[in-house]
Amino acid sequence: MADPVKADDEQVQRLRQRLERRLSQFRDLAAARPPEQLDAFARPLLDLLADRRLGAEIIRSSRDEIKGIALEANMRACDRVLRDALGYAKADLRLERIKAVQAARAYLRRADALGASEDFKRAAQMTLEAALLTGGVKQMGPTRAKPLDLTPRPPNRAKQCETEEMVAA
Repeated sequence: MADPVKADDEQVQRLRQRLERRLSQFRDLAAARPPEQLDAFARPLLDLLADRRLGAEIIRSSRDEIKGIALEANMRACDRVLRDALGYAKADLRLERIKAVQAARAYLRRADALGASEDFKRAAQMTLEAALLTGGVKQMGPTRAKPLDLTPRPPNRAKQCETEEMVAA
């Protein structure tokens, strides 16, 4: 008859191997996919961690790793979208800038919920404000503050004496 303790140990070992494979797949997916899609991939991984036979330390470290991977993905996405927003602001593309700022705020909120550092949050906020304050200022054509100047330009008399002498000579 098979030893139940040995069979249980083998099951736990297979469970740990499956967990390691899924964590590796999750890391690869986090690098390749947008953060919105990570939650769907994290679900089966979290269900796998519901098995108490893995041990409290392994469960805790795996949950922390999943959280760290999601945090890093959201921080990268926030940074990428903020850079896009600055580019749109400099190119004076208002609608695209607004969409990019909204996406950046969503990624920043998610990163904050996952435990982003204060330095990252401060830098992201400053970049967000810069994107909001950049662009949309340059006015093509006359405005009320700067109406069209129709007066003729004064002649340039800076070196008129020298040029008249050269022409006369």
